[in-house]
Amino acid sequence: MNTNKVWDSDWLKAGQHVLQNDHIKFLDGGTLVNEGTKDQQIIFKVQIIKNGFTKKFGLNKTNGELMKRLYGPETNDWIDKEVACNIVKARNPKTGNQVDSIVLSAPNTDNEGNVIIE
Repeated sequence: MNTNKVWDSDWLKAGQHVLQNDHIKFLDGGTLVNEGTKDQQIIFKVQIIKNGFTKKFGLNKTNGELMKRLYGPETNDWIDKEVACNIVKARNPKTGNQVDSIVLSAPNTDNEGNVIIE
């Protein structure tokens, strides 16, 4: 039995579900959680392009600002939009440990706006 499937997370994880330059696509306009608190964020359902798996993905401010620049401030406009994943080390604010994290970037596109997956 493959334990990766037994203990697999519903949440998108850097280095486990996506690697450097993998692409994801937003499948919904997100759900606001913890509204009005310091933990407020929007949770999205995303699809990993290379295998079609779907996961939950909570945007931090950095990733949210990139999405706004690429696709506008309305999250429903992000549905079916792709972005590339960059894997970087970041400090987990709860534990203080360095962990792999996902920083989004614009996908590579051709002259007609079609996404190019390397």
